[in-house]
Amino acid sequence: MHSSNACGVAPDFHTHVWCILHFNKQRQSILSLNKPIEANVLVVEGWLPDYAVVLTMQEFKKGNYSKIITTGGPLEQGEYLSEYKTYAQLSAATYRKLGLDSNAIVAVRRRRSEKTGPLPRPVT
Repeated sequence: MHSSNACGVAPDFHTHVWCILHFNKQRQSILSLNKPIEANVLVVEGWLPDYAVVLTMQEFKKGNYSKIITTGGPLEQGEYLSEYKTYAQLSAATYRKLGLDSNAIVAVRRRRSEKTGPLPRPVT
């Protein structure tokens, strides 16, 4: 007798792949809620991957927005090597590099919470 998995069929490689893809598709439809409202400002998370930055630029142009606001806190890695210290700054620089007018971009840094406090600095 074969054991069955969460999808109710005997497990094999193809079944596992199908279950993973099916789960991801279902999860994206639940987690990717997008209900745009009529506005002249587009607010985006600064940690978005590059492909999403391109998509939000397309939405910015298509939606006739006047400003794009990027938000985000300190970089989690590379802060000491980068001229950009926050995800908001990094995202704003990416939009500029892709040709968006600097006057249309606003980078808003997330405040550090009391729980996390300041990042530790290296001992020199």
